[in-house]
Formats: sequence, structure tokens, C-alpha cells
Amino acid sequence: MKKIFSYLTFTLIIFFILSDLNTGYAFAQDLNNMEITADKAITIDIQTNEIIYAKNADEKAQPASTTKLMTAALLSLNKNSSDMLSITNTALNQPSSSIYKDYSLNLSSGDLISADNVMKGLLLHSGNDMATIIAEAISGNVDNFANLMNEKAIELNMHNTHFSTPSGLDTEEALNGKEHYTTAYDLSLLGQYAFSNPWVLNAASTTTANLDINDENSITLTNGNKNLNKNGCLAGKTGFTTKAGRCLVALYERNGRQILGVILGSTSDDYFNDMEKIIDYSYEVKPSILYKNGETVDTEDLEFKLFKFFGPKITYNIPFILKEDVYQYFNDINALESKISLNADVNLWNLSKDSVIGTLTIQERNATKTFNIYTNITTKDLIKKNIVIYLICLSIILFIFLFVIIKIIRKKSTKKHNISV
Repeated sequence: MKKIFSYLTFTLIIFFILSDLNTGYAFAQDLNNMEITADKAITIDIQTNEIIYAKNADEKAQPASTTKLMTAALLSLNKNSSDMLSITNTALNQPSSSIYKDYSLNLSSGDLISADNVMKGLLLHSGNDMATIIAEAISGNVDNFANLMNEKAIELNMHNTHFSTPSGLDTEEALNGKEHYTTAYDLSLLGQYAFSNPWVLNAASTTTANLDINDENSITLTNGNKNLNKNGCLAGKTGFTTKAGRCLVALYERNGRQILGVILGSTSDDYFNDMEKIIDYSYEVKPSILYKNGETVDTEDLEFKLFKFFGPKITYNIPFILKEDVYQYFNDINALESKISLNADVNLWNLSKDSVIGTLTIQERNATKTFNIYTNITTKDLIKKNIVIYLICLSIILFIFLFVIIKIIRKKSTKKHNISV
């Protein structure tokens, strides 16, 4: 199997090299013709976990308020929507975006607000005050909550992420010299996790929401995601700081297929368009065909015993054939990390054209695709190829049988003759 593995790996490498050279592959042309302003981006097929598009997706960056998806997820895990949370001085002192400051609300430390209103204020208006309320309600203070965020990040396999604030602010005052970073890939994991929660998804998919905090404070919030409810956008979370640039995590669904996109480091003029571009591309692009239906991916020399458990051994070259296309999306992550392997367990005495004799597996970062391997050689074919040998063996057996019979008959005849005398 080492020979097979080397062959397949070599083919995969050549495939991607040719793609990079833009030698006529449709997928390479589509990719080269699409330009986005964002420094980093990724799209993921929600159902299969396949990475469709990637641009610098593993480079660390500040995520701004897309951080609040983690804060929202932890709120959903630790509180019920009807729970009442206390407004604190720390929350009231947070810079804009802030529900308290931006809407000039008459609130004081110790006032109560429902967790559901906090969730909406967090995700629609991106309230830094709401993020702080959540952190202090769950963990007592921001630092302890940051530890909880990082524990959850590890659980989600966000290995290139470190959170220091519940809001994503990148000011020195907010960070106090601590690091706050993630990657487009890690954010895609967080986005999938957060939007899988109905409470988070409902808030992030709401266009406008009325918040009746108390008798004196009633406001209407508008979702900052301008792509919402357009071209299949189900939900999303925006973000912006000077250091992070414009950021967006968004979930789309078209014709029953969900794709999640992440944009980091874009500009105010382009980040919604950047998201539309990578999402349109991801729905339109077809995975590249590595091997076609009916193609022989490799062969192997196997020994065939003429009488199954004994007899002379004859070596046959058995082809490994596909009955479906083997495919993969072209992107930098797949090109660098994908591993392709073939495993076969062939019983030459139980072969038919419908027999599955092995599997070809493509292992991607967060997805595994397996394709069955067949052959066009059957056990009957092997027997037919050796029919002359079988006939010779049968003739020898018959000859021996007849020889023994004749010998027995002669022996009996000799005995009778002796008795008669």
C-alpha cells in the first residue's frame, strides 16, 4: 500500500501545482478572478465541514465585536432568556457601541435587565455594556469571564485564539497589555457553534427589536448586519475597531444548503460586499475532480491459489476502480494539509464487479471523505483464465481415479480366480 499512497499523494500535489499555474482549470480561474478587500477570509459548508474558500485563514488577527459570538454562546449556556441580570458601574462606563450611552438611557447600577434583552442588545447593537453585564453576571468580573471564554475556545478546537475581553475592544485601556486575537478559521468554528444555539441564532437573525428595559426606557434596535435577509443571509455578527478593521461572521442558506463565511480586516466600503463575493463564489464553485467515475486509481499484484487453500500460486495485477468522482475544493488549506490514502482488502475467491474491495479516503482539516473502490476482475474471470490448468488437473485426477478403479477391479478378479482353482 505504500506504493499506492505515494502515487495518490503525488497526484494530489501535481493537481494543486497545475491549479496554481492557472492551466485552464475552471476553479482556478474563478478563484483568480475574485478579489476581496479583506485581509483574511474563509467559508465553510455547514453540513460537510468542508473548507470551500480560504484567504490567510490561519493568520492571527483582532476580531473586534465578532468576539461577542463567544459571549453570546456563554450567555446561552449559563442563563435562561427570562433571567434578570444586574447592570453594573463597569458596564455603564463602557465606550460605544453602548446601549446605555448611544440611547441616552436613564439607568443606574443595580437596575435589572432581562437576559433576552441583553442578548439582543449584544448582537443587534453590539453593545459593549451588554457584554460586560454578561461577563459579570456569569463570572463576577471580566478577567474570570475571559478565562471561561478561553476554556470554551479550547473545547471548540480554536487553537489560534486568545480572548481578553467579552466585547472585542482593542484599546490599551481595555486590554491592559493582554492579547486578544483569533483567526478566520477559528472564528468559523465559533460561528458554527454559536449559530447552532436557537437563542443566539434568533437574536442574530432579528432585523429590529423593541427593548422595554423598564417603564422609563423603551428603545428600538436595528441589526448592524446590512446583508441580513438578503441573498440567503440568515444571521450574522459585525465588528469594527481601528486595529481590527471591518469584520463579519455570517450564516447563509440557499436551496437548503448552509454556508458560513468569515471576513477579517476589510474596509467600511467593502466588507459587506466582500462577504457577498465569497458566499456567491462558494455556492457557485464546483469541487475539483481528482479522479473520475470509472478511473483506475492504482493496481496491485496479488497471489491467487488455484484451489483456494492450496495448489500453485499465480500472481495477477488487480485494478482498483472508482464508481464515482473523487472531488475536493481547491484552496490553500486543502493544498497544504490534505492527505489521501487507499486501503484495500481483496479476497480473490469472493470477487464480483459489485464487490467493495477497499476505500479511498481524503482527510481534510475538519472533514473526511471516503469513496469505495471496486475492480473489474471477478473470481469467475480468474478461473476462466486458468481453465487449461484446471482441465489438466482434472484429467490427472480422473486418470488417477481410473487407475485406482482398474487396479481394484484387477485385484478382485485375481482373488476370484484363486478361489476357483
